[in-house]
Amino acid sequence: MVAATPNEDRPVQRRERREAPRTLSSDLERLRSQLAAAIQARPLAVVAAAAGIGFVLGGGLTRPTIGLLIQTGSRVAANWLGGAIHPPEHENVDVAAEENRG
Repeated sequence: MVAATPNEDRPVQRRERREAPRTLSSDLERLRSQLAAAIQARPLAVVAAAAGIGFVLGGGLTRPTIGLLIQTGSRVAANWLGGAIHPPEHENVDVAAEENRG
């Protein structure tokens, strides 16, 4: 075995910490301050996230409820898509009437 010798080509790198070492209480205080800032910045998003977490921890949705939501969402999406592809006729009539007046 070869004994370890200092490498004279590379300077010794020392890590100097200027901040205090992390502790559980300092980490919890940092987390608390970040949460307080998030609540002040976006209160509705924080409420929605809390409701979502509670919903998941509470067991989520039952199978019939999921089916009802998918069915309702599909109908709403189909109605929106149909309206986007074929706009209602009364809107086109109003535009034609405006053009004939002017």
